[in-house]
Amino acid sequence: MYLTFTIFISLFILNLATPVSSIDFESNNYTIKLFKDGSAVWIIESSTPLSSREDLEAFTNYAENFENYRESLLENFTQSIQKIVSDVSRYVNRPMRAEDFNVSVGIVDTLSGKIGRLTYTFKWVGFSEVKDGMLIIGDVFIGGFYLYEGDSLTIILPEEYSINEVHPPPDKRGETEITWFGKKLFPDRAPYVKASIKTLAMETLTIETNVATTYSTISTSEYSTSVSSMQTSWIGMLAYFPVIIPIVVITILMIIFISRRRERKFTVKDADEVINVIRELGGSAFQKQLVEKTGFSKAKVSEILSALEKNGVVERVKVGRSKLIVLKKKAKQS
Repeated sequence: MYLTFTIFISLFILNLATPVSSIDFESNNYTIKLFKDGSAVWIIESSTPLSSREDLEAFTNYAENFENYRESLLENFTQSIQKIVSDVSRYVNRPMRAEDFNVSVGIVDTLSGKIGRLTYTFKWVGFSEVKDGMLIIGDVFIGGFYLYEGDSLTIILPEEYSINEVHPPPDKRGETEITWFGKKLFPDRAPYVKASIKTLAMETLTIETNVATTYSTISTSEYSTSVSSMQTSWIGMLAYFPVIIPIVVITILMIIFISRRRERKFTVKDADEVINVIRELGGSAFQKQLVEKTGFSKAKVSEILSALEKNGVVERVKVGRSKLIVLKKKAKQS
């Protein structure tokens, strides 16, 4: 089984399409609020600007009739998410469950005008890995994550935590909140975030301060002896500098080389170019055509198509002995 977490996005959009065919939502904003026990509350907001009286009247009518199909919409959403969480749990071998589902609709006043918004929420128990007092986020994003133009993804840490590592670099970063804006194609197991409790850092600082205070009580004679010993040690170490420095430089270069090797071999710009070529060819193309049109190698095109397929942007349809690459509906409109 190779599970792509971003099937969730496709299922979510599919659920929206049935009851709101007359409403064209232009963007999806994903907010993930983390808790120190490893659980997370997901908030998915689909928004559309109500720039005219007709738009406002249409959405108001939709909102007034929302209760007529709310239960059916929520049931479909609940079943889809529970299936995905169950599959991810088996794949990463960590207990998980989804609960506290809800869906609501409303009109929001913003500085740029009124916005119609459809909001889904649910709680994902076991979303983060909890290890040695740290929260580690990323292993559930199997196959990566895809944001369309206008979409955003925000991860909010508990107040008592601070960020240690984050990949890829976010477009917006605060003390406990990080955000990425679309269009963006995340690599496998990303976004990746590692966070630790702030008190751990404070305890480390306190220990270092106490050690420094203890050392300051050493007598003058003991201090002089220590300094003399240290100077002798440093003089001895200087003899090894011509050997140590090249080793350090080589080690750093190897780390940089390995980290670059692990990065994805293509960029979002490359993926966009492949998508644009498929659009130019009428929404479908064979891989050979994409290689010819883009000038990319077969391996690079294959890697880009695999990532786009896992993220629900394209699908492969068997035609004889070949496979036709077909752009999915939303990608055509983006």
